[in-house]
Amino acid sequence: MLHALVESESIDVEQVAELAHWSLKPKMDSLKKALEGRLTRHHRFMIEISLDHMEHIEKQILRLDEEIARHLVPYQKEYELLQTIPGIAETGAASVLAEIGPDMSAFDDDDHLSSWVGICPGNNESAGKRFSGKTRKGNLHLTSALVECAWGATHKKNCHFKSKYYGLKQRRGAKRAIVAVAHGLLRTVFVVLKSGQPYQEPVRPPLPEAKRLRKAQRLSRQLRALGYEVTIKTKTA
Repeated sequence: MLHALVESESIDVEQVAELAHWSLKPKMDSLKKALEGRLTRHHRFMIEISLDHMEHIEKQILRLDEEIARHLVPYQKEYELLQTIPGIAETGAASVLAEIGPDMSAFDDDDHLSSWVGICPGNNESAGKRFSGKTRKGNLHLTSALVECAWGATHKKNCHFKSKYYGLKQRRGAKRAIVAVAHGLLRTVFVVLKSGQPYQEPVRPPLPEAKRLRKAQRLSRQLRALGYEVTIKTKTA
């Protein structure tokens, strides 16, 4: 649409509007109104400059992608292994390898890796009272990438990280919950790279009878608070 505005001296609103993305079809009337107006030579010049700048940036991004792919060639096995972890795609896997490398022997365990990255919450507790649990300063680039991957993991079906996020969100809030998921992803990265084995979704063991009963009672109280009558009855095999 912008190229059409630049290349044509006279604006044909109907033709330019037809170039819109399909998602804008329901807003076609508003779009046509927005295209009506006075477009001067100076306006066209500025639009053309912006388009040239965008094209230049896109070419630079392609060159950077090619360079990243070239550096990843020796680490294809680790690159593919990381992508078996929920939420970690091509960009996330490349970021992890760029920041910590494929060799986990530099870290004694996943706790040391988490501490180095700075994504593990601080343990500030005294006399049974817990104070600030803010993360320490560490590798901000990797932390940002892991948080982005964590958001992706929360949208995966039947995913351990999704369940963890929504379980923590109610008690600790969305921000702390997503950092906890990012921390879990990093610990999983350590295990996957250390073992050389792809990610396997953990199998949840059945809850003990006492915990099952407490959970049923808690859910029953919530339903009663909503105005429902609830009776707990053990299902026969």
